[in-house]
Amino acid sequence: MTKRYRLVLVTSLVLAIAACSSNRKGPPKPPPIPPEKAAEMQRRFLDQWDTNNDGLFSCDDITHERRKLFITLDLNQDALLDEQEYRRAQFEDKGFMFFRFEQLDKNANNMLELAEFAAVEDSTFQSMDHNGDCLIDQGEAMAFMVEKQRRRGRPEPGKGDRSPPRRMPDEGGVDPF
Repeated sequence: MTKRYRLVLVTSLVLAIAACSSNRKGPPKPPPIPPEKAAEMQRRFLDQWDTNNDGLFSCDDITHERRKLFITLDLNQDALLDEQEYRRAQFEDKGFMFFRFEQLDKNANNMLELAEFAAVEDSTFQSMDHNGDCLIDQGEAMAFMVEKQRRRGRPEPGKGDRSPPRRMPDEGGVDPF
């Protein structure tokens, strides 16, 4: 055997042994959330996201919010949005920043109808709805809230966070997450 061949063989064996000896199966799972804490988190979640007050967060809530925004943006109340009216949408809902007017105007009449406007996917909702059923169930809601807390650098629920709730600067209310 040549020296190079032995080096490659030994390196391969060391890497194979190291890979096999690792028992990791992904990041550790967070501890279970106590039922009373989970219920409180679910209530806060629905307070924020259930805009049509049916006790669920679904595509219907997104459509409801889009309809309200459309009416707000339609300054001349002609049930259509021109390009100038649409530009305001990008300030009201940051999700619209990624869509040019021409992309949404499917019938190319230089106006947006409510159906065209409401058809824009909500990226936050899509990221929560793991199974694509257009309904955010309790598990999906909890996963979203835990991930949001993790990204903020806050402890996961049930891990003994004793710090006072943060205030939202624009509303003076308690931060729901």
